[in-house]
Amino acid sequence: MVVPEPYKLGHEAHFGKVTELFLGYVQGEKVPAWEVPNTLVKYRTLMEAWRLSR
Repeated sequence: MVVPEPYKLGHEAHFGKVTELFLGYVQGEKVPAWEVPNTLVKYRTLMEAWRLSR
């Protein structure tokens, strides 16, 4: 698979992009519809793991 140069991001650059998106959501930007069920699944998984660890 060949990835074009503009899409090659290192860890630091990717982290920066994700942080910008997150801070936008915190400041009131609308969260994309596809992100809502993903976030709920992540939350449920984390809470279930926490519950099982107790």
